Amino acid sequence: MPLISLQGAAANFNRSDLWRYGVEFVIVFLSVYLAFVLTDYQEELREQEIQAKYYDNLLIELQNMVIHLDEEEKKLVAHVALLEEIGEGGRPIIPAGKLYHLFDGGVAQAALDGGNFEWLDVGLLENITRTRPLLEALGQSVDMFNRLTASMIPLQLNDGKCCYDSAGQLLPHMHWYPRLVNDMHSLNRGIHKYLVEAAIPEIKRLSQEYE
Repeated sequence: MPLISLQGAAANFNRSDLWRYGVEFVIVFLSVYLAFVLTDYQEELREQEIQAKYYDNLLIELQNMVIHLDEEEKKLVAHVALLEEIGEGGRPIIPAGKLYHLFDGGVAQAALDGGNFEWLDVGLLENITRTRPLLEALGQSVDMFNRLTASMIPLQLNDGKCCYDSAGQLLPHMHWYPRLVNDMHSLNRGIHKYLVEAAIPEIKRLSQEYE
């Protein structure tokens, strides 16, 4: 076979191989690239699903908190009415406290403990974190109020007017009563206002982004 023919065949063979290898490389590259894209997309969907669950659970938690605060507000309003009666010279019997404080912040805390805080909106999480001292202050006031009013029961059983002086004013050792009532009432309303007007609407808005 002539040398020129061999060279031509080799050139054709090389071009054919290069073309085939090039096509195979492109196919492999596209396959790997698409696999990465699909994996990233699936991971993004998974994170969005987890984030949506956090928001849904957080929404339920805060809505339950609002219901609880509403129930406690009724009791606190009754105590505020007693303060008004005392201010007018009346000597009402101060009932033993049966106030409750219910908020553990479980959802937000679970996100923090699990290192998943990035799945919660930073601004919302900061606001919830800032609210925690108010919730703790309310809880401490409720606990103190319940203890102090419970300790009064034996005294009031012996003398229903044990807490007042001759002018109908609270005795000095009873000055904790109006202070605690006003503090709890203010904290209860402030937390309720934040949840209803800010936190819950924001969670609903964020949750809708993942629907």
